[in-house]
Amino acid sequence: STVSEVSQIPQPAEPVQVTGITLTTYEVNLDLGKSQMPIVTMTPDDAADKGEIWTSSDPSIATVDGLGRITGVKAGSCTVTVTSTSNPAVSAQVAVTVNNRISTGVYSNGKPYYLVVNKSTNTVTVYQADSTGEYCIPVKSMVCSCGDDTPSGTYNTSDQYRWRYLVGDVYGQYATRITGHILFHSVPYLRQSEDSLQYEEYNKLGSTASHGCIRLAGADSLWIYQNCPSGTKVTLTSRPSMGDPLGKPAAQTISPDNPNRGWDPTDPAAGNPWTAG
Repeated sequence: STVSEVSQIPQPAEPVQVTGITLTTYEVNLDLGKSQMPIVTMTPDDAADKGEIWTSSDPSIATVDGLGRITGVKAGSCTVTVTSTSNPAVSAQVAVTVNNRISTGVYSNGKPYYLVVNKSTNTVTVYQADSTGEYCIPVKSMVCSCGDDTPSGTYNTSDQYRWRYLVGDVYGQYATRITGHILFHSVPYLRQSEDSLQYEEYNKLGSTASHGCIRLAGADSLWIYQNCPSGTKVTLTSRPSMGDPLGKPAAQTISPDNPNRGWDPTDPAAGNPWTAG
C-alpha cells in the first residue's frame, strides 16, 4: 500500500520550453549612430522562460544591447542573433547593414566639405554632401588640439596663409582662418622653417593645448589648406550630436632623443628626414 500511495502523488510538470522565435523585422538598415530594436515573440505563449540573449557577429559594425537595440557603428554588414536562454537551440537572426551616413542637418553651400571640430575629444571630422545636399558622409578624421579659449559656433573659413605668425612668437604652417583670430594650423614652429618644430607641443596633439586655434599635424593642416576653399563651413562644438563617427586617430609622439625631432613626421616637405630614403 505504501508503494501505491507514493505512485499516486502528482509529479511536477516539466517546464514548457520555447520552441520558436519570430521578429517584427529580419533586416535592419541603419545610418551611423542610429538604432533600431526588432520586437521579439517567443512561442508557445505559455513557455516558462522567455529570456533573450542578443549577440552581434561584428560589434565594430553594429552593437546590440540586452534588449535587442541595434546601433550602427561603422559602415558594413553583420548579423545580429537573438537566442532563447532556456533553449539555446532556438534562435533568429537579423541582417544588419550600416550606411556610411550620419545626419548633420547642414546642407551644401557649394563647397566640397564641411568640418566639425569636437572640442571635448580634440577630433576633426570632415563630411561630404550626399545626393540630397546634406553634408552627411564622413570621409576623414583628424586628431587636433583645441584650447580653453576655442569658441563654439558655425563659421565660414576665409583667408589662408602658407606661414602665419602666432601667439607666443611662433609660426604655423598651412593656416586657414575660421573666425577672428581662430585658425586651423600646424603645430607651432620657432621659425618659418620646416625643421624648427616645437616637438613638445606636437606631443600634445589630442589634448587641449592651444591658445584657441585648432592645431593639427602638418599633413592635416595642409589637407585643409589645399581642399577647403574660402567659405567652407566649420562647426566648433563640445557636443556634436553625431559624435566622432570615424573615431579619433592616434596621435604620434616624438622622442626628445630623436635627431629628427625638429620636423613634423607627417610633413611632405622635401628634405624631411622622417620620409627620406
